[in-house]
Amino acid sequence: MAVLLAVVAVMAAAPAPAHAVSVPPGGRANYTVALMRNVGTESFVRLAEYSLRSDGTARADYWAWNAKTLVGRATTGFTTSGCAHACPVYTAAGFEAAPKQLYGTWSVTGDDLTIQWTTNFQTERWKFTNMATVTKVDLASHPTANRGFGWGSTTHFRTGVSVTDIYNLHGTYSGPGVENNYGSITEFPSASQKIHWPDDYNPIRLCNVNCMNLSTVKPDETGVTVPSNKIYLAGSGTDRKMYYNHQLYSVNADHCIGGGGSPYAGHLKPALQIIDDAGQFRGLVVVEASLYSFANGGNILSVFDLNDI
Repeated sequence: MAVLLAVVAVMAAAPAPAHAVSVPPGGRANYTVALMRNVGTESFVRLAEYSLRSDGTARADYWAWNAKTLVGRATTGFTTSGCAHACPVYTAAGFEAAPKQLYGTWSVTGDDLTIQWTTNFQTERWKFTNMATVTKVDLASHPTANRGFGWGSTTHFRTGVSVTDIYNLHGTYSGPGVENNYGSITEFPSASQKIHWPDDYNPIRLCNVNCMNLSTVKPDETGVTVPSNKIYLAGSGTDRKMYYNHQLYSVNADHCIGGGGSPYAGHLKPALQIIDDAGQFRGLVVVEASLYSFANGGNILSVFDLNDI
């Protein structure tokens, strides 16, 4: 009886077991990611913010587009006012709105990050690489997507970098990508796609605190410098969302993208900022969703990883 009472006393004095805490890759819980199913004319893209919580649960705030659903352009509310011409900045319809959500659980084994979404019962597996101030993730397996990449840090999604600060960095952000132009697929190797300034044919201008004009010029056959590509990059700076919109002058000669009464607005590329642990802008994960028609040239889905890491 004395022994039993001693055991009971020890059990009563012992603290309750602590709730298990899950540690994400590199201790980084916030990821901007891009996913793509790159298959013929049945492709889709998804741009998302993944939150890996310490209790082992996961949340995705996402925007998605697919080749079977035409959506066209939407206005962002941002313009190039302050530059030579005050032009609207467009994005793929849906990205101007609030994201949808997925919920699930996550786990880490070795260098594998596995996310089980309970919303749609799909399991994603990512390979991760921890770096000094960021964690890189590359899609390893998914029920339907076959391309994916992203970047994680400790910086919360309520944090964004202003267009003014991005402009002042004068950086080069490049990386790989893939484009599906209604079944015609182009693979872009690392560093072939980039956002870069300044140079002789890229006279970047900060139009206002929310928009920069990256439009390019080039010499024609007579050596005269002429406009070549209209390119705008805009965002509020209060979150990760950015609006990347570009169109060749050879497609539309108006000063503005989609000008002259055209319902089209060039290439519509929703993007999310890559921000490291220190709050530094390191580039963009980008999807393209230019879905104007069921035809080559009018139905383009892409993913790009543009960074300086």
